[in-house]
Amino acid sequence: MDLTYRYDSYQTWDFEVDGESGLVTEFEVENFVADDDANAEAAANVSGEPTEAVLAYVAPTEMSDDPMDYVFELAGDLYKMPAPVSAFIANGWTLKKEGGDAGIVAGYDYGYATLTKDGDDLAVSINNYDPNAQVIENCFVTDITFYSSSPFGLKLPYEISFEMTGDELVAALDSIPKDILPKYEVDDDSDLATYYTIVDIDDEYQGIKIAVDKEDGAVSWLEIEHEPETLS
Repeated sequence: MDLTYRYDSYQTWDFEVDGESGLVTEFEVENFVADDDANAEAAANVSGEPTEAVLAYVAPTEMSDDPMDYVFELAGDLYKMPAPVSAFIANGWTLKKEGGDAGIVAGYDYGYATLTKDGDDLAVSINNYDPNAQVIENCFVTDITFYSSSPFGLKLPYEISFEMTGDELVAALDSIPKDILPKYEVDDDSDLATYYTIVDIDDEYQGIKIAVDKEDGAVSWLEIEHEPETLS
């Protein structure tokens, strides 16, 4: 099992925990220090105008029947991942910037951002699909991990949410027509949780992963990851 504690962009602790012994087998510490002067100079030369890709994004108006459309409801609003950071901001989220944070991402690069709403933070992974450096607002959210303790209302197709038990999750997954979802993967090796994964047939490293706690039988966390090479 992997656990990540993120303080800020590029400031993280990553732990790998053995499912049988419960012991930490590997960890990585990342703590990049910002160059305030260089960041300020770089930021001054980056336009904040929306890119063509951002302007082309259209938020969904209804929930999809296919989980691999990557449509989800968050805090009452619908998104289709990858979704521009600006789409979240338009729905009342605030981009949290720390001291020395230039708020830019190099061309075709990736990074991290923290969105805030009603005093609660949401850490996301972002990609800049433009060849030029862009402000974070013009980057696209490609990966989010939610926890059951999160105050944000989250819902996926087939009413999948933190409100259901593990049995209800299995029933929801089994109700998806086979021509839409031929199968899903189940990993029951851990003593802590059972993991259900809806894998993208085009890329095994993308999809939706859901953990059900073995102690209380409830959905404990959920990750949505969709990072296509291009937006076309």
